[in-house]
Amino acid sequence: MLTVFVLMTLALVPASSAFGFDKDMEWVVRTARLEGASVNVVEAAHAVRTTADEINQSGRLQRLAELESLAKELNWRVISAKMAAEQVVELQETTQPIPKPTGL
Repeated sequence: MLTVFVLMTLALVPASSAFGFDKDMEWVVRTARLEGASVNVVEAAHAVRTTADEINQSGRLQRLAELESLAKELNWRVISAKMAAEQVVELQETTQPIPKPTGL
């Protein structure tokens, strides 16, 4: 379900910039990208751990190439998540904070 939301949100990106949506839409898109990227990291890390455990239990190194491939994929997903996080931080730094109401 989350993946569908992320994909639908990302599909709006070109349209949102064409129609000039405000910072709220930017927040939605960037945080959805970050959330999707973090899910991808978790899935890739799980695949690496599972394969490493299976290699360890079998005592054979026949699947070492597969483990290397999964580790490379995890690395790319981490890089993607880092870039998504940097975009959220960049947006946060360029967005004016909402003033707190006075007299409450």
